[in-house]
Amino acid sequence: MAKELFIRALEAFAIGDAVGLPTEFMTRDEIRRVYTEIDGLPNPKFSRFHSDLPAGSISDDTEQNLFLLDAFREKGISTEATVYALLKWIEESRAVEKKFIGPSSLKSLRAIQSGESPQKAGYGNTTCGSVMRVLSASLCTPAKSWDQLATHIYWTTLPTHFSESALEAALGFGFALNAAAESTCLEEIISAFFAGAAKSKQYGAPEFSIPSTAARVRFFLGHQNRFYDRDQIAEYLSDVQGTGLYANEVSPSAFILFLTSPNDCWDNIRLAATLGGDTDTIAALAGALTALYNKGHNIPGPVVDRVLSINRLHLEKYGEIISALRASKATFRV
Repeated sequence: MAKELFIRALEAFAIGDAVGLPTEFMTRDEIRRVYTEIDGLPNPKFSRFHSDLPAGSISDDTEQNLFLLDAFREKGISTEATVYALLKWIEESRAVEKKFIGPSSLKSLRAIQSGESPQKAGYGNTTCGSVMRVLSASLCTPAKSWDQLATHIYWTTLPTHFSESALEAALGFGFALNAAAESTCLEEIISAFFAGAAKSKQYGAPEFSIPSTAARVRFFLGHQNRFYDRDQIAEYLSDVQGTGLYANEVSPSAFILFLTSPNDCWDNIRLAATLGGDTDTIAALAGALTALYNKGHNIPGPVVDRVLSINRLHLEKYGEIISALRASKATFRV
């Protein structure tokens, strides 16, 4: 069952990426005017940045995680493997030409290519590349090996996003993913989210006057009864909390979508695509977490088939990689 679960989670992540990509960095009002209702794969011809892509295309969110999984199988989970995978991805995927790579990741990786240490290249970056790629490290770490998981997320975040804000967002969501792969108890997943986020202070990363991921989720949980429907929640995320490029917006937005509809993966993906901002990353993360919690997903078959086909995704291989690494008790290299 484990391998099949990971395949379903990867499917949900890729489909969230594909559904959210056409609306990426549009406003919520603009999305509602252009698309009215998202009930399948939106037509990218209305996209701000990706109008040249066919419907169902994935982006850097999915591509980076798959390159990382290949590197983890070959080299173990490490900062070295992360840099190797991301540089290989840039070269082979034409990420720059397709406008698939974020500014912080590109700047950091170019610095590493020019001789900068991976321990310094990502210093101070707070954007969402940290949480975007946390799926791979979280699923490959043995269940509830919390100290090891924190180290793995730190290693994979360090080269491009070394800040307390980026680490808090990645650690919180990464711990929730790891917990959801084993647990069907919502309270355990929430507890894991907060436990992971709290570990961000132990790495000596630079701090900024930036709102906390954990505090945003905690605030929402304390006021959840004020929201009468999902449209109000979407409006809150878009207009009050924010759904932009920063890790402390993407991570809590995806987690809150999951919390408010933990049993409906497809609805979470579609709603995420209407939020505005970094819609593909939020949809991918919310989709994967919901699929893990439900031990499967409810995404329509034709949508799944289209995304797998057009992107030539063979996810069985990656399900096997995750299962093998998750079961391993080996010590991974720095």
